[in-house]
Amino acid sequence: ANFLSLFELRVKGTEPAWLCRTHYPRCLWKPGQANRALAITASAADTTLTVKRDHAMKKKVVGIFVGLAFVLTASVAHATPMVVPPGSTVAGNTIGEWTAEWWKWVAGQSVPNDALSDTTGANADVNQAGPVWFLGGTFGETVTRSFSVPHDTYLLLPMVNLINFDETNTESEADLRAGAAGLIALVDNLFVEIDGVPVPDLFDYQELSPFFQIVGASDNPLGAPATPSNAVSDGYWLMLEPFMEEGSHTVRFGGGISEFNFAVDITDNLTVPEPPMVALLGIGIVVVGFARRRSNRAQRVA
Repeated sequence: ANFLSLFELRVKGTEPAWLCRTHYPRCLWKPGQANRALAITASAADTTLTVKRDHAMKKKVVGIFVGLAFVLTASVAHATPMVVPPGSTVAGNTIGEWTAEWWKWVAGQSVPNDALSDTTGANADVNQAGPVWFLGGTFGETVTRSFSVPHDTYLLLPMVNLINFDETNTESEADLRAGAAGLIALVDNLFVEIDGVPVPDLFDYQELSPFFQIVGASDNPLGAPATPSNAVSDGYWLMLEPFMEEGSHTVRFGGGISEFNFAVDITDNLTVPEPPMVALLGIGIVVVGFARRRSNRAQRVA
């Protein structure tokens, strides 16, 4: 096969970082490491990255150098998952629909064993199931939590949000939405940092739930009754794609309403375990190695 010995990659904003996260999660080259196979020059974003190939290197090395070029443009790519655009559909539900599920999740818990009043992360995994992991909020406090999250689940985090529910089920959907919208309009501060990298344009991430019903567990943090109550949610949420690299990650998020002196500041120290596939691969290698040893012994005995 013929390979180009010189190519140029146009760097625009964060696009190369996203490409690296999506298609090249394993970084085979990192800044600061010597690599005689590639001669590389690059500067800041919005410039041209030029990569030259050493003609003496083997073809099997050449086959991966395109992936390496993308990795070079993303100093934080290993740490930062892609933010799902607002209004997107994730695992069959819109983000707005997932926010309704988040409130049902909260209403189904009992204080003090719930994820909202939890100040350590001990209750972070209560009733978690499915393709989206719900991060707990607070009622206006600053907390730091530490816990593990699966490697293959999306993360839904609440910056500032609210639920408006009617225990009597007599208010119209329009009235419930109007009440929620009036309060959310006062939000004047939002922030999210993923491994120290701020996420921009957070006021674009307002999500409205569908009209739904909640049923409260005993002593639930919302004070919702045990009978179904009509509800709507409004607020600012962020859906993150799964972290592609195992290890420790930090997500800090929150916001507030200055008029009410209301502020949320949450730091979640997350541990993402190694994917099970890697462990299974290791077992397979051991089994194959054992089988080969037995085969060799049989040959020697014969």
